[in-house]
Amino acid sequence: MKITFVLILLIISYVGVPVHAQNKFGIGIIVGEPTGLSFKNWVNSTEAIDGAIAWDFRKDGRLTIHTDYLFHKLNLVRVKELGNIPVYMGIGARINFEEEDTKIGIRIPFGIAFNFASRLPFDVFIEVVPALNLIPATEADINIGLGTRVFF
Repeated sequence: MKITFVLILLIISYVGVPVHAQNKFGIGIIVGEPTGLSFKNWVNSTEAIDGAIAWDFRKDGRLTIHTDYLFHKLNLVRVKELGNIPVYMGIGARINFEEEDTKIGIRIPFGIAFNFASRLPFDVFIEVVPALNLIPATEADINIGLGTRVFF
């Protein structure tokens, strides 16, 4: 029941976002902590909502679901051969379903995205995410992931 409720909330967060142009919604994978399916939907040219349904392999393993609102700085990092590399940060929420506990907390993702949209509709990203579980107890955590998504 808990998983169904969280999945419905995650889907609603994507459905409610307006899509103004092609290639705004992406789906792919994230590898690291956690590892699983990754989603991203652009709200406008600098803001997006992303999320994942994934498995965290630490401890005894656990299903984890998160969603973030991201703010991108498109011209902060420039590499001559690649052009501008978007740097992003955001705020989000997560829920971890462990064997004995369900943990709910906040996330603050920081990342770099290599966007190949001008040539191919996909991106590659790496992110570091400090997190703080708030329920049932306060507990700090960190996630690191590498991923890719194809945009439609």
